[in-house]
Amino acid sequence: EYINLFGNKGFKMGTPTTKSRRPLSKNWFVKSDSKQRMALSKHAYNFFRNPTGVTTVNAYSVFKDYENSLNARSFGEFIPINARASNDWANVQKLCYMVELNANPIITSFINDHLPNGIRFDEGQWKLSVMLQVLWRTCIRKVGNEGKKNEQGEWDKVDIFIMSKNMRVLLEEWLSNN
Repeated sequence: EYINLFGNKGFKMGTPTTKSRRPLSKNWFVKSDSKQRMALSKHAYNFFRNPTGVTTVNAYSVFKDYENSLNARSFGEFIPINARASNDWANVQKLCYMVELNANPIITSFINDHLPNGIRFDEGQWKLSVMLQVLWRTCIRKVGNEGKKNEQGEWDKVDIFIMSKNMRVLLEEWLSNN
């Protein structure tokens, strides 16, 4: 097991309490106040300080516009949600994914109108693919590469805290089907 998922068990946290239908979406961040963002920051801080595995290589992912609006100085490195094909974060052992990305309904409708019959844009799979790109920027990308074991002769592991319950469910379903 190379990934530890927090949220459902082992670490108390679910989707932040809010009246928003889409918590942690871009719109949620736009409408959130400093108190709500501070609560989000506290959950991330607790995850990084969780005694089950404090590391010095931490990272978090959030919308670029809100990177500095969270009290993130102790979170570690920032990984943009659109990070692709980079080894810059290959040593990250703890990742806090603080986003629920949603497709633009106008673009989704346009795509669906121009796809052949019977084929539809799957927003859930799209969200998952964006999140997986971020997850694969961490040390999990080294697993299975010859000569990439750590000093103890083991593969590196990554602890991932996905704050959005919907995003956690998507990942768990994908992992159980593969």
